[in-house]
Amino acid sequence: MSLIINKKETCFDSLDCPEDTAEKCTAKDTQLGRNECASLVNVTIQQPSAISESTERLKDEELDTDIDIYQLESDIFSILFVSDIFSGAAMFSILLFALQMTILVLAMINLLDDPDKGNFFKVPMHTQGVVRAAQAAALFISISMSDDITTSLDWFSVKVPNDYNIRLKWAASNLCRFIEGFVGIMVAFIFIVQATEALDLFLDFAALTFVSELDNIGFVLAEKGYVPVHIQ
Repeated sequence: MSLIINKKETCFDSLDCPEDTAEKCTAKDTQLGRNECASLVNVTIQQPSAISESTERLKDEELDTDIDIYQLESDIFSILFVSDIFSGAAMFSILLFALQMTILVLAMINLLDDPDKGNFFKVPMHTQGVVRAAQAAALFISISMSDDITTSLDWFSVKVPNDYNIRLKWAASNLCRFIEGFVGIMVAFIFIVQATEALDLFLDFAALTFVSELDNIGFVLAEKGYVPVHIQ
């Protein structure tokens, strides 16, 4: 999915408008009177298959148009952004996010239960060399896969329309994405430093990776129609 922000000047007198835009100047687009111009902002959510077609169509239009296209991530947080607040799709996204956070928080509480004095993360001493190599590999994989945190920072760089509901959903979706990514990284770090066996480390890490990918899995299930929500 992509967020297309289309900005253009719209006039209400066909004499003042270019010939090819006169038909697009309608009173329903704004409350301004005739002979007045306003900045019209159209926001549409499109599937990836429609992006190339719409982009080519926009290139063909000989208009003074400023187009910004931002590719949304394929996860439940994007569904939360493009859906109505009380829609089934939004509720599905929130419930799946709550499931992720419940599992991650419970895992963190269990891992940090009854820590030793001066050893809050309960790091074992004198681990074998093979375990340390496995820890280094798991840490590298964990960092390389933690794209939720970096993606959530687009919250500040992407300009969205000055609409309260759109800005609220944009902030909420990126905040949830950041929280999920940050907590997932913390749990992965604790799993890694507490490992005493290489095999147990990779088994725990695989389970944690599955939980962290639930947001992407949920999007695929919704997109393919396996859950009763509609992605626009």
